[in-house]
Amino acid sequence: MPDLALKVLVVDDDEVDRMAVRRALKASGIDTLVTEADGADSALACLAGGTFDCALIDYRMPGSDGLEVVRRAREKGVLVPFIMLTGFGDEQTAVELMKAGASDYIPKSSLTSQRLAQSLRGVVRVHQAEVEASRADDELRRYAQQLRSVAQAAIEINSTLAVDAMLQATTENARRILSARRAETRLSVEGASSPGGNALDSQTALWRATAPADDEQELTSWADATRDDMPGITPEILAMLAADPDAPGLLDSTGFRVPTTLSAELVGRDGRMLGVIQLWDKKEGDFDEADEAILTQLAQLASVALENARLFKAAQEATRARDDLVAIVSHDLRNPVHTIHMATAFLLETAPANDRRLTARRQLQVIQRAATRANRLIQDLLDVARIQAGGLVVDPIPVEVSSLIIEAVEAATPLAGAQDLKVQSDVTEPTPMVASDRERMLQVFANLIGNAIKFTPRGGQISVHARVEDSEVRFTIADTGPGIPHEHLEHVFDRYWQAKSTRKLGTGLGLSIAKGIVEAHGGRIWVESPPGSGAQFNFTLPATSRAS
Repeated sequence: MPDLALKVLVVDDDEVDRMAVRRALKASGIDTLVTEADGADSALACLAGGTFDCALIDYRMPGSDGLEVVRRAREKGVLVPFIMLTGFGDEQTAVELMKAGASDYIPKSSLTSQRLAQSLRGVVRVHQAEVEASRADDELRRYAQQLRSVAQAAIEINSTLAVDAMLQATTENARRILSARRAETRLSVEGASSPGGNALDSQTALWRATAPADDEQELTSWADATRDDMPGITPEILAMLAADPDAPGLLDSTGFRVPTTLSAELVGRDGRMLGVIQLWDKKEGDFDEADEAILTQLAQLASVALENARLFKAAQEATRARDDLVAIVSHDLRNPVHTIHMATAFLLETAPANDRRLTARRQLQVIQRAATRANRLIQDLLDVARIQAGGLVVDPIPVEVSSLIIEAVEAATPLAGAQDLKVQSDVTEPTPMVASDRERMLQVFANLIGNAIKFTPRGGQISVHARVEDSEVRFTIADTGPGIPHEHLEHVFDRYWQAKSTRKLGTGLGLSIAKGIVEAHGGRIWVESPPGSGAQFNFTLPATSRAS
């Protein structure tokens, strides 16, 4: 069959020798298409202008030789295998020929159909294997580079929690890695398409495309094509051509190429379709299975990043809504609760101690305690709001460490005694000074000691002490309670956080407020809880002198 015939170039300045080669080829039984050249220049012209499976070249030609032809052909990137025909043969000649790039050589005295067939089949087979190996190496290198690019793209895609930036990064990386002229990402939102990322090759603005979502299960796409050099090609004509089985041939004949497309779905963790990435018009060749695998990987990365971005946005909105509610409730409740507290205080002060209405007096005391607790809760909520907004104001002045600890322990002793707990302090004279807003720092001690009282079993002990460390003073509040599980340590200072296992419910704000106050003083706060050794809360404050 002509399409299976080997294309052979025969180069020799002697017509008789060329005829001998043709006869040997015919007698070999190999189907060949022979092209002849009578010199080096004509041979190089043939090699540059055609595709050959092999070239048979005379070693000696007027004005040149076969070695020169091989060298010049290789310099021009011609990879055709060469069989050199020589009038003589020795090892030195063979070495020179092989170094120059010849695949084999045959002395003309040994030129037979069998010898020629053997050499021709051998060099063509080796050449084809080398070409396939080179192509495979190129594909492997290309795929490896794409995988490296995907790894880099993963970093870029996951470096932002902004949906628009993430989609743009996904789309541009898909276009660049897979050498597409156009790429687009569309999201499916409540049954309708929403704009996503869009990336065009800098030299291409010929194709416009959209991929709207009819519903979450189906995405249809169409192309609105224009060509600068073919303004008559309209979408309507393209639609007609798409329905015509002869359209590909017609388009090829006009030089117009409908771009190939490749797409991959964005799928959520629950299997729900989130959108689609679509590529158009690969710069070289068509999209293949390897390209599809790469795009699928990018789509998976984008799917995870998109869900993370949406979850982060939802969490932000929930936090903002909660904080807004806290701020509104705190502000609106503060005045009426304060009024209740003041009114009950007035009634208790003015009512005689031996008043026969003793029951009413007790009820007033209950109301006062409830108002006090409500007022404290409102103050906590306001403190959290100030800390969150960066508006917590402290007024540090030099304060003696011993006085802080003594006052904090005295304030906590009644509550601890009611729980059969002991609060001990280790204060030695003289004690250093710290830069502290006294009332705010007593609030920190109250929150930390109160937390220890809450979680320490009856009969336990709470210790409070301080020591100087370089330019800081480190305060420690330690208890003999059950301690804090390791997995909970990183959350104890989070707002509203409480261990699910605890039965001692509260607002979950005390430790967060303590952290905000300490940090507003330029200090640090942390917790340690070795297994079986209770919890130990530590915080630091800047040391100072009496003169400051």
